[in-house]
Amino acid sequence: MRILIIHNFYKQYGGEDKAVEDQIRLLKSAGHHVYLYSKDNKALNLKNTIRTFLEAYYSKSTVREIGTIVDQFKPHIAHVHNIYPVISPSVYQTLSDKKVPIAQTVHNYRFICPNGLMFRKGRPCACCLEKGSYYYCGLYRCYRGSFLQSFWYADIISKAYKKGLFNKISRFIALNGFVKNKMIEKGFNEEAIEIIPHFVNINSYEITGNTRKMDYVLYIGRLSAEKGVMTLLKAMKILGNINLKIMGDGGLKHEIAEYIKANNMKNVELLGFKTGREKDYIISQAKAIVLPSECYETFGLAVVEGFSLGTAAIVSKGGALEYIIKEGVNGLCFQPGNPNDLAEKIKLIANNERLLEYMSQNAFKTYKEYYSPEIHYKRLMNLYERVITENMER
Repeated sequence: MRILIIHNFYKQYGGEDKAVEDQIRLLKSAGHHVYLYSKDNKALNLKNTIRTFLEAYYSKSTVREIGTIVDQFKPHIAHVHNIYPVISPSVYQTLSDKKVPIAQTVHNYRFICPNGLMFRKGRPCACCLEKGSYYYCGLYRCYRGSFLQSFWYADIISKAYKKGLFNKISRFIALNGFVKNKMIEKGFNEEAIEIIPHFVNINSYEITGNTRKMDYVLYIGRLSAEKGVMTLLKAMKILGNINLKIMGDGGLKHEIAEYIKANNMKNVELLGFKTGREKDYIISQAKAIVLPSECYETFGLAVVEGFSLGTAAIVSKGGALEYIIKEGVNGLCFQPGNPNDLAEKIKLIANNERLLEYMSQNAFKTYKEYYSPEIHYKRLMNLYERVITENMER
């Protein structure tokens, strides 16, 4: 099968970029011909700001380049991941005109909310969804605190809806039921949305859920307000005698470091960004992955990474993270923004060896059942084949 992958990479590498790269490797390893059409936000600068501002609505260069690729590569299907801001919604019209069926993975909430997070002033926000207008994003400066950038994104997406560009998408891929339900609330056809979670590759060494656990819990992710890291620090301050390692980087790094120093929190260690076997080793020995997000996450790749290494998770309720957890089986859930509840859940898993062993083993079983490359590949091929067949029958 010839598969065209389309993705606009972010300035700060994250879970979405990694998921795209992993998917490409998986498809190639199965013998498929894969063409990656990509743009990178790292290339954006003051010199091309005006051009980017205008072409984000409808990029003539994307139309030209995608048209050439389709003519030469002749893909059976195009799988789109992220298109903002450089690729633009013009990609949907071009692929449709060329009779190429489109699968779109919903990595964030940008079909519903211009800033992609459904998060404002420290809490989840569904204003644009409930009031039926993206322009509230501009009014509230939801994107990076900038009226201009917020209005820009709101206008790009609003105009794409008016032109019917999102109607060109053959199938939406939601990562879980929570994201699917939000898309349905927005008005998308339920039959056009299928659930296929991300996957992670099992590591080269054998993991069975019996890895010896060390005396720490682990946070993995971006250091930003919506991730709830400050709530986690407050919980660790309550606990005192349980250790926390923080793996990641982001805008709150210095504020977090200052909080740790000001409160003399010797039980908290900042690790920075880690990759490869070092990262896997740290995850495998943690008693639990803790994701205290205060926004509606679309997935929770760090949880599945933990599962693949036999590590259970503690996550906040009310969003997509909760859909990954079987309470008391492979992890625990707590009330978002509540450090006392979080502290109780951390204490429960850290101080109960039998529960820890039980949940660690079940975490690995959950990975094998739902989030392995083999399971992802079967689901993806099933979707591709049906979409291609439907397109040929039109």
